[in-house]
Amino acid sequence: MLVFFLGFVGLGMFLIPKFYFTKNLATLSKSIKSGLLNALKLQRRSDLYLGLLLANDPQIKAIYLELKREVKDLGKVTEENRSIYEKYGKELRRLVEQKIEGIEKEIKHKPKIHFTLPNARSFLRTWRKPGEDIKLDDLSKFRLTLVASEREKRII
Repeated sequence: MLVFFLGFVGLGMFLIPKFYFTKNLATLSKSIKSGLLNALKLQRRSDLYLGLLLANDPQIKAIYLELKREVKDLGKVTEENRSIYEKYGKELRRLVEQKIEGIEKEIKHKPKIHFTLPNARSFLRTWRKPGEDIKLDDLSKFRLTLVASEREKRII
């Protein structure tokens, strides 16, 4: 009887902590997952706000308007007008770098901003080095979110 009792107590001493450990681990996992999802939502919202701020910046709008005056159709990049796009891309880069530096000081993170042209064409990628940042490549085949964004007139 004593052996049975000691065996039962020993088994209980093993199973009870394991049960609580497993239960707490599951709770902790859910909590971590929830925290990560909330952090991603906040980052997405922050990125959207930054996009809205930059999209409505008068200096950035002026660069796009000057470019449009010079090339007439922002969605039509040719070898003949490529240098004009590159000139305004460099101008946009200089302006945005100043703004990014200020943002980076505040949030301790350098945002990656991708400026595009109509027809889902890349204009400027701020995370690339100067000289590699203005590609003017067509993104419409694989960046359907850009196509939808342009069609629906919303920021992504």
